[in-house]
Formats: sequence, structure tokens, C-alpha cells
Amino acid sequence: MKTILFSIIATFFLSCSTKTSSENDSLSTAATDSILNSGSYIGTVNNFYFSKNNEAYIELYFKDDDAYANYEQIVALGDSVIYHDDKNTRTRIPNKAYQEYFDLSGLETISIFDSKSNFICNAKFARVEYLDQNISSYFIAVYDTDRPLKSDSYYYISNFKEKLKTSDYTITKDTVLSNEILDELNVTKPYYDIESNGFHFKYKNTDEVLSIVNSDNNSFVVFESHGARRVLYKSTGSENAYEVIVVPILKNKMPYILLKCVKPEGDIMWDHLLYFDGKNYKALDRQRIQ
Repeated sequence: MKTILFSIIATFFLSCSTKTSSENDSLSTAATDSILNSGSYIGTVNNFYFSKNNEAYIELYFKDDDAYANYEQIVALGDSVIYHDDKNTRTRIPNKAYQEYFDLSGLETISIFDSKSNFICNAKFARVEYLDQNISSYFIAVYDTDRPLKSDSYYYISNFKEKLKTSDYTITKDTVLSNEILDELNVTKPYYDIESNGFHFKYKNTDEVLSIVNSDNNSFVVFESHGARRVLYKSTGSENAYEVIVVPILKNKMPYILLKCVKPEGDIMWDHLLYFDGKNYKALDRQRIQ
């Protein structure tokens, strides 16, 4: 996974209305209060076309950045091929090696949810593999699941046994709203399909909208309440969000946001987990809850 440093821009208002939104505004949802354990992770679940029944895969972080210097040596430690075709090779990494190089604390079991935060199944850690692919290669943790996974839009929470209270919202790619927000931000719009420019979570029985929009080179989180909008997050590196999951667990009265990101005009992809610090959204280091 790629780690990008973010600087959060100051809160400002973009509405022509005389109404304003308070810093204490929060989503009027049925979201669960912050009940995550220290050391929990939130991330996306991979479901490859060559997946076996009752298996799930997540991408791993190294324990520290120094391990990147030993990347090729760690790959060479693989002791058996699990799967191979013309485009993909899965190689098992032995226990001693992965315990030395990878941060697996709190990842013994994971709970898997769909993109609407409905519980799917539990999964238990099985092994670490190196996945060698044509476009990108990385290390994965393999999990045994209670049931087969049939979709690509799943996420997981590790070290977590609670039941989520799903939020009452509708998800839309309202292109008119996306364009309106991007015009107010006064940024260059992406060159690709306008439908990929924004994701909007409209909460029922309120006027609140949580929007994630893309300019040509950045992603933004914008919160609207009582007719006023404010920017809660702006990426400083080249980043566009191509999939968004709002996790119904609150931190300072706002939900965690899981972004699947891509480098504009590129093939590099990664996840970012954002949390609200009371004023702005920030990215959690290695997607670990502190």
C-alpha cells in the first residue's frame, strides 16, 4: 500500500447563503459510536478471479519503512507456489519471514462487510503470500472465510466483534452536484467520465450531504449542512478516489471514510482510511486505529 502525507486545508465556506454550519455539525445517522479497539484495521477485501472458495485476501503493510530496502530479499524467501497462470503467481511466505517483516498484530481475525456495511462473514488468518501480477505486485494476508465471497466491494474491520448500525442514507453520483461543488472549489475537473467525479451520501430526514469529489489531481471531502458547505479534506499528493465506503462508526461525531484511490492518469492504486479529528478529516497511518 502506498502511504501519502496529507496537509489539511483550513475550513472555509462556499455557500452564497447566509446560513452557516457549525464545527459541531454531525451526521444525523444511526451510526455506531466509536467502539473500535486500539490496533484495529479497516481496509478493503480483495476477491481475485482465481480465488478459492472460502478465501479472502487483504494487502499488508511492512512493520517499518526500512523493510522496503529488503523487498526483493523477502520475495526470494517464498518457499512454494500456491497458484500460477499467465498473469499471476501466488507464492507462500514462511512464518518466520512474515513475522519478522510484516505488521500482523490485531489481524488474526477480521469481520467482513459489504459496501453498505451489512455483515457478510468472519475470517481467520491462514498465511502470507506474495502476489506477483503484471501491473502491480504486493504481499497479501490470506484468510479462511465462513462462506464464499461473491463481490469485489467488501471491506473488513479487524479485532472487532460488534454489530454495526447501518446508516440511513442514499448513495448517488449526482453529476450536477459534483459539478456545482467543483465549480465552487474553483479547480480543474478531471478529463475522464464526469460520473467518476463524485460520490454523495445523502442522509434521510436531514439536509446533510457528505460528498467526496475529484478534481484533475486531488480528492476532496465536503460536508453540507443547513445550506452551507465546508471542505474537511484535500489531498496534497496526486490522488483520485474511484470507490468510497462510509463506515458507520463515528469518531468525533463523523464516520470513518475508506477511499480506494488511484494516481490520476496512472495505474498505481492504494487505500486510505480517513478519520475526523474534530475539525478536518485526516488519513490514518497504515489504516490502523490508534
